[in-house]
Amino acid sequence: MDLRDDREIAARINKVNQLLRSLTNVWRNKNITLKTKVIFYKAFCLNTILWGCELIIISAEIEQKLETFQHKAIRFILNINMHQVKEERIKNEKVRELFGGIDMVCNFVTRRRLNFIGQILCQDNRKLTKKLLTCWIQQARASGGQQSTLKNAN
Repeated sequence: MDLRDDREIAARINKVNQLLRSLTNVWRNKNITLKTKVIFYKAFCLNTILWGCELIIISAEIEQKLETFQHKAIRFILNINMHQVKEERIKNEKVRELFGGIDMVCNFVTRRRLNFIGQILCQDNRKLTKKLLTCWIQQARASGGQQSTLKNAN
């Protein structure tokens, strides 16, 4: 049984890439402000890709894929091609700055997770989710060091 979330994230990235391409007329429209485009990106693209991220295990590899996706998406929205990136030496930080100072994806994930934990902590103490999050063992730990090891168990 595969418990990794790589396939799920890859599917979401593909879905959001299709969404980005379908909104090309919005991104290229000169009458729509950058602020509105940022709001569209956060509302449609980020929410789609980060749906349920509070419970997804995000490895360094997945985080890198999400960051790469975001920078490609922002460059697409801002109409910055790779030739310009190489020629003008445009860094990812500069791309995010040009796009209204948007945060890195991992920061969005962290905020969502903290918000999720905060919602659980505000629940009634009898709720199972709060019990699981705030559980502890009520027996005191035995004094002394480690009693046995796997080596001694055999």
